[in-house]
Amino acid sequence: MIASRLVRAPLVQGRKMSTMVATELFSHNNISVEHRSPSAAVVKDSKTASGIHIVSNDNGAASVGLTFSVAGGSRAESDSESGFSHILASIAFNGSSNSSPLRMIRNLENAGASFSASADRESIRYSVDCTDEHVHAVISAVADHITNPVNADKYYYVAENLEGAKLTAAAAAASGDAQLDDLLHEAAYGENSPLGRAVTNESAAKAEVCDIMAFRSRQFTAGNLTISASGLSHESLRNAVDDAFSGFSGAATSKEASPYTGGDLRVRANTDGVTYAGVAFPVPSGAAAGAFQALASQLSGLKGVTAFHHQYSDSGIFGVRTSGTPAETSANIQSAINAIKTSGGNGKRAALNAVDSADADGALMNAVLTGVPTNAAQKVGASDVSSAAKAALSAKPAYAVYGNTKGAASYADVQSWCK
Repeated sequence: MIASRLVRAPLVQGRKMSTMVATELFSHNNISVEHRSPSAAVVKDSKTASGIHIVSNDNGAASVGLTFSVAGGSRAESDSESGFSHILASIAFNGSSNSSPLRMIRNLENAGASFSASADRESIRYSVDCTDEHVHAVISAVADHITNPVNADKYYYVAENLEGAKLTAAAAAASGDAQLDDLLHEAAYGENSPLGRAVTNESAAKAEVCDIMAFRSRQFTAGNLTISASGLSHESLRNAVDDAFSGFSGAATSKEASPYTGGDLRVRANTDGVTYAGVAFPVPSGAAAGAFQALASQLSGLKGVTAFHHQYSDSGIFGVRTSGTPAETSANIQSAINAIKTSGGNGKRAALNAVDSADADGALMNAVLTGVPTNAAQKVGASDVSSAAKAALSAKPAYAVYGNTKGAASYADVQSWCK
């Protein structure tokens, strides 16, 4: 998942910045919540009358984690809208028709909340941590941003922050690892396919604000919104959502299928002679992905490579990426493929270690959006991992090389290693 920046607010890519300011609170924040001792998690989900999907993990935690996910990631963009989801995450909490950006940020800070925003191929997310007594105020503040976009006469709120979005897109363009990740997705799903499209695009910052807001209007509907919470009862979450999102409507937008195809892609670029290379294999949707999660966990222990697993609502990919000289990357990828061939012997141990390291509400949201239970990897055994390895190697691999491509392994090499 890819986080974002906001120029004038404490919103930082990839992490949350905490601020505690106890100066003023929402006047209607009259929810009294007693402290609860940690307890066994109770996960519940339901939908509001307008179609908002809400999920709670009542685990008795001392603080509450909230994630608001809008189905509007890069897979929802057209070619002319490439990068718009990232733009919207980069300018998160940039005001509403009711509040200025400063007022919106101050409302969250006054509730002692830490907050961030992110965009990936599947969704745009807003993540907030707060104490349970401020849940109502926090949900109201985020709801104001989601449901009341700025009017045309306040589009300058958006325009003023586009430079920050341009900088984060430029940073991704300069990152060999980020470019390789985009190329692996393109090799796996095809050029300009929903899941093959890049998440960031520097040119998006030059788009007309009215076009960005039109994309926002299409995607920000009640049917596209999922809200998850950890450390909060389902009843409390439902009551706060019903109150804050009253009147919010709109059906879910259709999601274009993006089947895995496999293939190879090589892009020569000036990277000071460094070669970035990676190989990926398909992952099924739903609980069956658990064995592939465990398999990816085994690869994480290999020297010279970084293992990855990207799961989406209808598919996923896992594999490794590496960098170095062409010879080094070739050797590392061949070693990873050999490790897949021998997977399964310690599959149960790997499965038990393949636990989502994200915060509880983030993990819960991932499970809801992908259909892969948070404990899916923990429920598989050695035979499941071995079967997943055989299925992966029998599929057409996705292979990408970026930077110094001369001398790197060919696609035919990779295919032969998989046999």
